Amino acid sequence: MNRLVSFALFLVLLNTVQGEMCQCAGYFIEDDKKTPMDFIAAMDFDLKNIKCEAGGEPMCQSFCYEFMSQITNGGDLFHIRPGAEKCYGDQICELIDRDLLKGLWVGAFSRACGGEYIFTGLVSDDTLCCKNRKHVHCP
Repeated sequence: MNRLVSFALFLVLLNTVQGEMCQCAGYFIEDDKKTPMDFIAAMDFDLKNIKCEAGGEPMCQSFCYEFMSQITNGGDLFHIRPGAEKCYGDQICELIDRDLLKGLWVGAFSRACGGEYIFTGLVSDDTLCCKNRKHVHCP
């Protein structure tokens, strides 16, 4: 399976992080643009270069930043990656399956070796608003 799968598949692939696993997750975040509020979805990766006893967290954090940056073109919720039919924002709106008229920031987080989620530093360029399961510009 292509590593650049759509973020919508994250929900299907939820698992507990153990050993050499690295989990990349999306959260709605507070206005400070780093504090997680509500979980959106996550995806696990088995990265052979991550060793829990050797501080795997920074490597996982870096991987998730790069991965999420690629599929969102640096945090653009309207970005449609090559081969995809929908923008990243539409995929999130379908996942949450509700109208969201108050814009929320989306942030990327990582978790390695069963630890806590760590903010990667990647935040959406703009807030997310949803109407009829579609990403729309916020009022």
